[in-house]
Amino acid sequence: MMEGKRRRIPAFLLPAVLALLAAALLILRPWRDRAGGGTASWTETAGDRLRAVHGAVKRREIRMTQVGKAFTLGLYEQDNSKKNGPEPIRWIVLAREEDRVLAISKYVLDCRLYDGEYAPVTWETCDLRAWLNGEFLDSAFDAEEQLLIPTTHVTADPNPDFDVDPGEDTEDRIFLLSIPEAEAYFHPDPYVVPRVGIDAEERQKQGAKFEANPSTLYCKATAYAAAQGNIPRGGVFKGAAHWWLRAPGMRASSAATADAYGLFDTWGHTVNCDGGTQLPGIRPAMWIDLGN
Repeated sequence: MMEGKRRRIPAFLLPAVLALLAAALLILRPWRDRAGGGTASWTETAGDRLRAVHGAVKRREIRMTQVGKAFTLGLYEQDNSKKNGPEPIRWIVLAREEDRVLAISKYVLDCRLYDGEYAPVTWETCDLRAWLNGEFLDSAFDAEEQLLIPTTHVTADPNPDFDVDPGEDTEDRIFLLSIPEAEAYFHPDPYVVPRVGIDAEERQKQGAKFEANPSTLYCKATAYAAAQGNIPRGGVFKGAAHWWLRAPGMRASSAATADAYGLFDTWGHTVNCDGGTQLPGIRPAMWIDLGN
């Protein structure tokens, strides 16, 4: 009788198996309390070790993600069904540096006012900046994930079409893109957006180009964001939304957006959307620290 062949672990599973083994060894390894020389509690040791391994694995995943590709980090309501809890957030890598990457949410995650009052306001003083670096940061990322998101210097870039004071530079963990940044990272192409007035077949072809080309300002809203902003899920825009940029519009009481056609709207929307039927959306951006 022939002996049965030994089953081997598939090569593509080896990294995951090794990571799990490393995690187990780190958790089980005795840990000495550096401060007093005593043994740390089992709970603290296991928890700290597991979080450290999780952070290292997540950094490795992000480090291997190429520019233009997506990774997951954090949780936020997206399918508009709170019964099943929040969903993983997908982020697109916009730029890479030696020990960090710049990322923006793949979809419009929410729709909110830039500011609650119709008055002159800048990114530095607006309600949306406070919400992103407070409620959003705390609800979307746990304590270990927040360690990956450093505070960075955010410049007050002006609107190139209007002479409006953009305010002062800020220090933020979560921010919106400026007009120059969005132009540099997305290279918006006005010829790959569906135009009103073209026939249905041509519109379908143009829509397919949206799906195939990630380097466009055109961005779909999640079901949750669409509900918050009263954004139609069908029609010529196919669920796309305007989304805020951190730049003033044509006046100090407005803010620029990227529109649902995938173009810049430098005239902008009033910051409190006074009289508007739809709210512009939010695509948070952040730098992620890949150092140890």
